[in-house]
Amino acid sequence: MKKIAKLMAFIMAVSIMISGCASKPKDAIAKVNGDYVTKEEFDREYNIFRKMLYGFMTDEQMEEADEQSGQSPKSQLESQITDVLVMDKIMKEELKKKKAEVTEEEIKKGREDMIEQSGGEEKFKAQLEETGLTDEDIQNVIARGLRQEKLIDKYIEEHPVTDEEVKNHFEENKDRYVKYDVAHILVDTEEEAKEIKKQIEEGADFEEIAKEKSKDEGTSANGGSLGEVNLQTNFVPEFLEKMKEMKSGEISEPVKTQFGYHIIYVKNIADNLDDIKSEIEKELSSTEFQKYIHELYEKADIEIYKPKTEVENKTESNKQEDKEGKDKQEQENTESQEKEDKTEENKSDDN
Repeated sequence: MKKIAKLMAFIMAVSIMISGCASKPKDAIAKVNGDYVTKEEFDREYNIFRKMLYGFMTDEQMEEADEQSGQSPKSQLESQITDVLVMDKIMKEELKKKKAEVTEEEIKKGREDMIEQSGGEEKFKAQLEETGLTDEDIQNVIARGLRQEKLIDKYIEEHPVTDEEVKNHFEENKDRYVKYDVAHILVDTEEEAKEIKKQIEEGADFEEIAKEKSKDEGTSANGGSLGEVNLQTNFVPEFLEKMKEMKSGEISEPVKTQFGYHIIYVKNIADNLDDIKSEIEKELSSTEFQKYIHELYEKADIEIYKPKTEVENKTESNKQEDKEGKDKQEQENTESQEKEDKTEENKSDDN
């Protein structure tokens, strides 16, 4: 079921199966390029995400407003779902233009894959029962995920990233992409650090000395290894500056920082563009795809009639209660005045 939850989070930006409407339905949530988001669609999507993302919360907790924002989880989810449905209408329309609709066979294959990842049919059904989702809900989730993937694939196919774009991006962001496989030994004094460096130069094993003498308890057991890092890693500046100067296989002289004295060992530097080309291509494509989606949204003809959140409803309810209270008070005042007037009339008659 973790796979389902991840997929739900992934498609939160663009989801739901839709059906066209020729005229405005009762309780429509929104209209997107002439196509309506219905209350039925909204309720169905809300219930799915309510179970998947907020299943641990009671209805009362869902309606508790946050002190800072004044919004409750329920009102936030209602707003998110409205945005989701609007965006999905836009994307579904774009897919139709590109003739890239998801087929029933693809949905069936996606369901089979999900069952296999869940550990079999029985476990899959047990997970559905546990979350309160139906098989139809899951197939809708799969379809939405497939639509997302298809639109991305179509965009990349039509707008491939060039080798020049990849190279330029790499050169401008080397601090992020170049990886250093690095280890260190940390001691208190410069003298001790110099002695360790001398021992290493004479053939002592770096990892064994790190295990024995490094005061960095988080890395000493692993021979001082810090793993793969880059120049944007949250290390002290002195450490990063020295690491940047070094070559693969090099061991530094003592480097002073606020923590003590380091002997830095750069085991390897991964700076080959070919090794990370696909990573950069995906990143650039993702950035451009988001711009493309934003442009589609900006160009779309959108009207929102989304249902009022419970905060807005409570506000109106309070206003109505206040009005009713005032009306009741005015009526009581009128009746009281009438009684006083009648009493005065009776006294006048007696006189």
